[in-house]
Amino acid sequence: MNYRYLRMCGKCSKDALSQSFSKVTQVTLEIGRFSNVEPEALRFCFDVVMEGSLAEDAELIIAEVDGLRVCQQCRRQLAMTTLYELVFIATALLLKLFRALK
Repeated sequence: MNYRYLRMCGKCSKDALSQSFSKVTQVTLEIGRFSNVEPEALRFCFDVVMEGSLAEDAELIIAEVDGLRVCQQCRRQLAMTTLYELVFIATALLLKLFRALK
């Protein structure tokens, strides 16, 4: 079983106990689109991983969020929906660096 899933189970139980909860009925996760975490894999094993914990039989809600990038000119955070955007940004930065070195 993946170590990340076991850590999630432990964190869920630890947080619940620290707030004196006796049962967790819902677990909501935000997963970044480029985080290398497969939401379907989480859904598939969630019940097994949470078995015997305070979150046993809890509902799993997964919200997939876009990646964020920072505009180099205005410093604003912008949504990034594809990895190609990262390639374009890296290429533009490299071009800028090479021009500065000339």
